[in-house]
Amino acid sequence: MIQLFEYHIIKIDSVYDQRPTESGLIRLNAAWYREEKELDRYERKLLTGTIAQVPIGYTETNFMPIDPGIPNHKIYVGHDIIQNQRNLDYDWSNEQYHPGAKETIDFETIADWGAKIDARQGEKCYFHPSVTEAENFIEEGLYRCAVHELICVIRNGKPVPQGGYILIRPIVDEQLESESGLITKLEGEPDVLYGTVAYGNMPAGLRIMFLEYSDWKVIIEGEELYAMREDEILGIEI
Repeated sequence: MIQLFEYHIIKIDSVYDQRPTESGLIRLNAAWYREEKELDRYERKLLTGTIAQVPIGYTETNFMPIDPGIPNHKIYVGHDIIQNQRNLDYDWSNEQYHPGAKETIDFETIADWGAKIDARQGEKCYFHPSVTEAENFIEEGLYRCAVHELICVIRNGKPVPQGGYILIRPIVDEQLESESGLITKLEGEPDVLYGTVAYGNMPAGLRIMFLEYSDWKVIIEGEELYAMREDEILGIEI
């Protein structure tokens, strides 16, 4: 088994959910259409596998900018600054140097993220659907998984979040009828801005408010949860 820097190797049985539907149809790797719109193929992916190999180690490569606050500061980059960078042998290209304000922003490194991961070989894991894209393919049944793509592992029967993720249980509105008795909803709908901590480095059951679009849904051990990072939480209920 090969071993990589910075990437876990995940063993999976299938990329897509190919279980029969209630009507007996088999889900295949082909476009579905619903109301004349293609169903997002990410929704058809299986997001679980087994840790086949852990990384050799992590580098100090800049990975994710640390949020400088809202609004983000803007810095004008003039010709003199660009020339200074050229004098320091920075290449004029996106690969090595592109003029911008990033020189003043602190970054989390890949090693910083890796320090928050303790996944072990052989553990069942859940991951982001991007893991099973073609660019991460190693060989049949094996894909590489970056530090920000590993959500959690199952340890002693319970999810253990990885890489600083927190798993949130969405708050569902159970009030389906108005005071007059009219049905206002067909079923409970999750409030996308509120939830309670299910698993992570925050107390379980803590009610939190989080940024819109910071959540993404994943089914973990049969339960629908939202995965997000701690810095995407706006506040907690005291």
